[in-house]
Amino acid sequence: MDPQLIDLIYESSFVPELWPRVLAELAKIATARVGFLFLSNGEHHHFAASTELGAQAVAPLVASGAIARSERFSRLVAARH
Repeated sequence: MDPQLIDLIYESSFVPELWPRVLAELAKIATARVGFLFLSNGEHHHFAASTELGAQAVAPLVASGAIARSERFSRLVAARH
């Protein structure tokens, strides 16, 4: 993996505004159109997206709680990774 990307990932933990750039780089590596990062403590849910269009598409799902109620998300939270 690219050392500059690794540095950017670490930097993003202190400067959250950098996450879209990290996600864009990871999406490019994965040949994906958009990258997303979801954070949750079980009560509060936050996300970042690699593109503004991706953020606009996911924002209503996060705000409505639809993602938090999904079976896949419930299994992920239960795994406690």
